[in-house]
Amino acid sequence: MRLLRIVSIILIIVMTATVIGCQTSSIETKIEDKPQTKEAEKSTSGKSSDEQKSMETSEDAANIKIVNFSFDPAKHKIKKGDRLIWINKDSTTHTVTSDEKDFFDSGNLKQGKTYTQKFEKSGTVKYHCEIHPNMKAEITVE
Repeated sequence: MRLLRIVSIILIIVMTATVIGCQTSSIETKIEDKPQTKEAEKSTSGKSSDEQKSMETSEDAANIKIVNFSFDPAKHKIKKGDRLIWINKDSTTHTVTSDEKDFFDSGNLKQGKTYTQKFEKSGTVKYHCEIHPNMKAEITVE
């Protein structure tokens, strides 16, 4: 009888430790899933270091997500002078490239990386992914 109690107590301790370990593991995963914002901006934004320091980039601040081989949303309205932030949440590399030659091009954006672009002129701007030309979207600047 005493042996059964000891085994039961050990089993409860092991199960508790396993549950706590699983919860800690999922918290760490959520933290790792967040993009490293300063590194992502430095490597992909093409902005000066002063502009990068003044900008805050996070998944929540991203206006457009790249997911499932598409831009979400595919149509976006902003005001003149606004900045847009794209984040690649897809499993593969993409680009954010304007249809108008030499207007903007993110270069290759690996998973979790961001790209920021400021829009100074009113009008409609169409863009696509150079790697996956079927990925298309547009921005209306008012």
